[in-house]
Amino acid sequence: MSRSRPSSVRRPRVERLEARHLLAGLTVSSSADDGPGSLRAAIEAADLDTTTPVVEIDFAIGGGGPATIDLRAALPTITRPVFINGSTQSDDAGSPEIVIDGCKTPAGSNGLTIAGGSSTVERVQIRGFAGIASQSSTDGGRGILLTGAGGDLLIGNQVGGFGVGDGNAIGVEVDAADATIGGGAGLGNAISGNGNAGYIDNAFDNVISADVKGTGIQGQRAL
Repeated sequence: MSRSRPSSVRRPRVERLEARHLLAGLTVSSSADDGPGSLRAAIEAADLDTTTPVVEIDFAIGGGGPATIDLRAALPTITRPVFINGSTQSDDAGSPEIVIDGCKTPAGSNGLTIAGGSSTVERVQIRGFAGIASQSSTDGGRGILLTGAGGDLLIGNQVGGFGVGDGNAIGVEVDAADATIGGGAGLGNAISGNGNAGYIDNAFDNVISADVKGTGIQGQRAL
C-alpha cells in the first residue's frame, strides 16, 4: 500500500519594512527673544533632533496676524534640515506676517544661518541685521546665509527693510550648492532695501527664479 506524500506547506514571507519617520513639528508661540515657545527654543530643539528627516517649525503667535520677533542676539546656526513655515501664522496670502527683526542684535549678527541642508524658509520677513564693515568686505549682517550641506529652498520671503535704516547689510548670501531662491508665480522673494548687496552667490548649481530685487517692496527702484 503506497503512502501519499504530504503536500508542501508554504509559509508566508515577512518582509522587513524600512523605518519611516513622520514630519516632526515645533510651534513658535512667543515673539520673545528667548524662552519657552520662542523661535530660538524651536531652532535649538530642531538642532538636537537627529532622527527626523525634516523638522517643521510653525507659528501661532498671539492668535495669528502680524508678529515681530524682536531679537537681542543672533539665533543659533541651524544644523539640521528644517522647514520654517511662516505661512502657518495666518491664512493671509499677502506680505509675510512673521518678521524676524535684528535691529537690537550686535553688529555682525546674521538673521538665519542655515547649514543643515535640505531646508525651506517660506513667507518670513528678515530685517535689521547690520554688518561690520572692513576695507574689502562686510562681516555678518546677512538676512539669510545658506552654507553647509546645500539643497535649500527660499520662497515667498521678504529679505530686507522697506523703511529707512531697517535693511540688512546683505540680503541673501549663498555659500552652498543646489539652492533654489524663488519659485513660480507668487513664490518669489523680495530681496530689497539692503546695504552692500541684495544677493551674493558664491556656489554652484543654484537656481534663482521669480525674485524681486530693489529698494521698494516690489523692487521698483534698483539697489
